[in-house]
Amino acid sequence: MDENNLYQEPLQPIKKKKSPLLFIISVVIVAFLVVFFVVPPVLSNLLASKGDYKKAISIVKLNPIYKSKANDLQAEYYAYDCMKQAKQYYTFKNPDSISIRNVNSYHASNKSQSDKYIDATIIELTAQNGYGGNTFTYLIYDNVSKSYWGETNDLDKTEPTSDDEGEINECLVAQFINSITEYPKRDVHINIDRLNKAVKSIWL
Repeated sequence: MDENNLYQEPLQPIKKKKSPLLFIISVVIVAFLVVFFVVPPVLSNLLASKGDYKKAISIVKLNPIYKSKANDLQAEYYAYDCMKQAKQYYTFKNPDSISIRNVNSYHASNKSQSDKYIDATIIELTAQNGYGGNTFTYLIYDNVSKSYWGETNDLDKTEPTSDDEGEINECLVAQFINSITEYPKRDVHINIDRLNKAVKSIWL
């Protein structure tokens, strides 16, 4: 027996080179997951906060799992558009003090009675009045025609006391809001903070 063989070093296993293809595939998969699941909500939130709700909605619609988020953004867009249109008809003493407190979307449909079809958004907000105090204002928006219907500061005042056109319109709005709130609310979540941020760019 060759004594030298007793002291030979054990054979080292041959290391296989890792295929660069596996690394590339892993990177592509991770990138796809990030783009498909992480980017849509982040980017849509950024766009919505700037008032670009249409693009925000189109982005989240690319992924079916964000269907409820798309519905939320759509409801939020109605409120944003309502405020945008209201600027043409309604003036706040101090626009910087505008603070949306609540937004509700109502929907009800009775196929046998077309007059029972309701699809509207009601906004409750506070803003500083001419005396330095805060006043509640209620605005109504038709989601179907995408049009602003009007506003009122008092939901209890439904009958005008004069022939003043402004007072008559406010009373009509109060009547509309009181009747609409009897219908079911849409199951949507509206990000009030984000909406307020978007609205600031309209009035300032």
